[in-house]
Amino acid sequence: MLANDVHKYFDVVNGYTDSTPHQLGKLNTTVLCDDSMRGKLSDAIKIGLHWNVQVPFVARYMPVAATRPIHCVSQAYCSAISVGYSAASARDWAPFAKLVLEASYEATLWAGVLNYQRTGCNKVFLTAVGGGVFGNATEWIVDAIASAVAAVARCGLDVVVVHYRRVDESFQRDLAVALNRKGAGHL
Repeated sequence: MLANDVHKYFDVVNGYTDSTPHQLGKLNTTVLCDDSMRGKLSDAIKIGLHWNVQVPFVARYMPVAATRPIHCVSQAYCSAISVGYSAASARDWAPFAKLVLEASYEATLWAGVLNYQRTGCNKVFLTAVGGGVFGNATEWIVDAIASAVAAVARCGLDVVVVHYRRVDESFQRDLAVALNRKGAGHL
């Protein structure tokens, strides 16, 4: 579909993406400007899923006691374009990086819907995929989350954004604005 092996829009080495402004320019003007192609590419993006996996630790280096009830979770494994490690600029990567984020978050929330139907648990925890050193703009991330939340708005999920230490206040504010703009309510 993308024929990256022929057109060489970008390289992926050890999970890190790289390209040149020229190659990304070709990708952006010949492929990503076509809404039909964007939809097909978005549909082709896959995430990894582990269903009903036991949580073996209560905290770092602290296994769950054998006497405690088994706690299981389902996990989605996603990635984003490693914009921050590339020779090309964030501006050059933006159309493709946004597409990857949007597809990843939407797939994750649809997996959450399936998990809710299977287990009765409607809670989905999201992180800022591609943020920090990976260089995806906060605006792209919050917009992708808001689009995904809007897509599953009537499915009864309880979506929570989490972070290692705390969710930045500006991230929360930007997400609230994006959710309202997309008509997705609030988290």
